[in-house]
Amino acid sequence: MPGFKPQQIVCLVDLSPASRLVLCWARLMAQAFASRVEIVHAAEPPQFLIEGQEQVQLQLTRTELHGAVGRLAQEVLGTRVPNHIVVEEGHPVQVVMERLERYTPDLIVLGSHGHDGMARVLLGSVAENVTRMARCPMLIVKGAEPSEGRLRRILCPVNLSDSARECAQIAGILAAVLGGKLELMLALEEAGVARNLAEERLHTWIPDGLRRMCELSETVLEGDAAERIVVRSRAREADLVVLGAEHRRFLEFTTLGRTTERVMRYSPCTVLLVPCPGMPGAASQVKSLS
Repeated sequence: MPGFKPQQIVCLVDLSPASRLVLCWARLMAQAFASRVEIVHAAEPPQFLIEGQEQVQLQLTRTELHGAVGRLAQEVLGTRVPNHIVVEEGHPVQVVMERLERYTPDLIVLGSHGHDGMARVLLGSVAENVTRMARCPMLIVKGAEPSEGRLRRILCPVNLSDSARECAQIAGILAAVLGGKLELMLALEEAGVARNLAEERLHTWIPDGLRRMCELSETVLEGDAAERIVVRSRAREADLVVLGAEHRRFLEFTTLGRTTERVMRYSPCTVLLVPCPGMPGAASQVKSLS
């Protein structure tokens, strides 16, 4: 069974109101796994406005930003979570990508900012690029603040592949450590698939170790996978969706599957994205049931 015990967490903050929620999720993970948190803030180069004969700086200095991040970290993390603050000058995407090139953390925590338009992946530019490039689990924070020290419900969509089993086991570890209930969900997108056969295959596919680890339930639903995941997470009031995702190449870019992008965009709750190299599509797995 693959382990999930993040020792080094990188948390990206921009000092917007959402930064507090991002730090709350980083605190939850750090306290659960005795992790160290590196808090990264990207400072845009200072801009100036000419007023009379003087230049008036429009942005905080690097020292001032470091102090602002430190005060927020102290307020949310307190003294219980070891942390280190990094403020680097540059565009946020550039700062984050360069940092991830130097070393790979065990977990990345960041907020999601939705954008519409055909020219963009359905996340903000920083989240978009980190999602495409990161090779470690990434927590995309949205929705409500987590309960102190625990999660109530975790939803993990699966497609009966080996990669999905590893993702389910990570979800099981989180459920066990954080005291939550885990629901494994299989979406039947192909017409003509017998639901009772799919339920039997899902039940057989789940390793016994996972059943002993946490309180577990199984659900098979019919319809579009992304839509079923979003609707189910809302109906069950899930705190977290644990989602496996394959990184694919398209020309010179790295992309994610359509289901992954739609769930990240529309999920009402935080999403843990687990990279799964070579993960086949859900449709190909379910189709073999018929």
